[in-house]
Amino acid sequence: MLGNNDGDGSQDVSDCCILYELLMYCEWMQDPELLKCPRPGDTQFFSGSTHKNPAKYIWKFFSNRESVCGEVQRLLLQQLPWHFAVGEGGKVVAILQDTLLEIRTSRDEYSSVVGMASIAKDASPQLRKLTWSPDSSMLAVAHSNGVVSFYDLLGSNVFNIYPPKFQENSQFVDKRNALVFIGFLQSRRKSPKWSAEIILVDYHGNLYCYLVSPTDGYQQSHAFSFAQHYRQGVLAVAYHQSHNMLFVAGPMVMKNSDSLKGHGSSIGLSAWRLLNDHPYYRLALSTDEEQAIWEAKQSWWKWVPSLTSNPKQSAVFKMQVSPTGKLLACLHSCGSISLWHLPAIRLYKYWPLLDQPHYNAQNPQHSKGSYSHGSDNSSYQPVVINWWTDQAVIIARYSGAVSVCSVTNLRNLLGESPEFLAGPPQVSSLCSDHGFLGLECETKLTSKKYPWDGHITQSEINCDDDDDDGDGGDDEDVDACEDSSLLNKSSAFIQSAVYMVTDMERFQPRRKRPKLCHRTYRLLGLKSTTPEELYARKVNCMWMTLIGFHACCFTCEVLIIYLL
Repeated sequence: MLGNNDGDGSQDVSDCCILYELLMYCEWMQDPELLKCPRPGDTQFFSGSTHKNPAKYIWKFFSNRESVCGEVQRLLLQQLPWHFAVGEGGKVVAILQDTLLEIRTSRDEYSSVVGMASIAKDASPQLRKLTWSPDSSMLAVAHSNGVVSFYDLLGSNVFNIYPPKFQENSQFVDKRNALVFIGFLQSRRKSPKWSAEIILVDYHGNLYCYLVSPTDGYQQSHAFSFAQHYRQGVLAVAYHQSHNMLFVAGPMVMKNSDSLKGHGSSIGLSAWRLLNDHPYYRLALSTDEEQAIWEAKQSWWKWVPSLTSNPKQSAVFKMQVSPTGKLLACLHSCGSISLWHLPAIRLYKYWPLLDQPHYNAQNPQHSKGSYSHGSDNSSYQPVVINWWTDQAVIIARYSGAVSVCSVTNLRNLLGESPEFLAGPPQVSSLCSDHGFLGLECETKLTSKKYPWDGHITQSEINCDDDDDDGDGGDDEDVDACEDSSLLNKSSAFIQSAVYMVTDMERFQPRRKRPKLCHRTYRLLGLKSTTPEELYARKVNCMWMTLIGFHACCFTCEVLIIYLL
């Protein structure tokens, strides 16, 4: 698709639209997966709760800890299980799949694989992270259990860093051990042995710093904890070398103060300056923030959770610093977008979800009634934010809408409507050739007439009588396991309860027919262009099509002559 352009590209990006084209670089078609639908009416009320300690319910009622962290975790687990990272301005790109790591380069437009490695299957693949070193000599891949693996350009595993108290065969997996931030820095120790320094921060707020080298492995430099400032953990971390600071976000512990409005401390943002010696990190606060925090600490009532009301707290769960380090873009768990001046973290712009222009734009390729969005507008919330330039941000939503918006008013610079990708996409910042890369996942559900193993049960025969859709519904976009009306859900729930009590065959719930899930991942590129470049590309494509057509006709004529 193409956007409009009011200029030649030399104007300010906030004043003109962007002429662009969407390119597909590579595609991965996954094997069909069998989706096992639960029986109608099956709930967790009969199986018991996952929390056996009643004290957790009391703490959840009187505090926001579970609500904030649970909301952020829900948002993260709804994202794509695949990840990708861009290095050296788009020269190299790494695609982290389910059990495979691929490394591609821009020399052939990412069409061939230059490095490959096998990856162990992760229980929570959405919580993985990967990043390149500044010179792209090493790639760090963080798993959901906190283990970080390092690879070279050819995909060879150089070494692994295991977190403290790591148990390989432990049955209990704490998702808060996953890393919220992983980033390479210039080494603070002037030593030719170590080429870089890497910082790892988990959701508990623990920071571990290591000195790394492709040839000499790693050595732990120091450890730090944000727990004194963020007692409920850390949700997002960002770094920019121009300020030599870490910007940290986490849930608020004390109640908000009116004197903190407009400051980063009002929503749990803080800046930490990097030091070359102990304690290695120091909290940077303005005079106003220090005075407000001191007054809040004097009043113990601000630290006591409210007994009359427990409002839902919106926390920052993703942050990105602008290319020059002047602005900080944040995504909130409630769907809001905020921009902050750096390094003082002063509020510049704030847009709630309902105030964002065209936040609920519909994909024109989908039929109007093919799927429905929740009443809470969760499908329209931003999932990724990144930077095009200092004057424009790239916003991707759960609905698949991708837009490049001006920082002054969030006006879409791609045209009247956003570009739509399949699923909740992932996007990078601006890289080479004035464009960015994106990863999408197209999902299709098809009905299977017969069971996967070839055996037919009586319940599935009964299911076929009620759920016969002819050709199998290849273009279904609705959930195959969801009934269409509240009456059907209530009836199925009662029937399941009666069957559990009586264990009579006549009350056995009917099962849905097996569904096959077809997933196709694509690495795309949104590239800004000029009318001349676009015209030349169209002409080249036309000539290539004509040459291919004439070559095919010539081959057919030669074949006919030979046969005659």
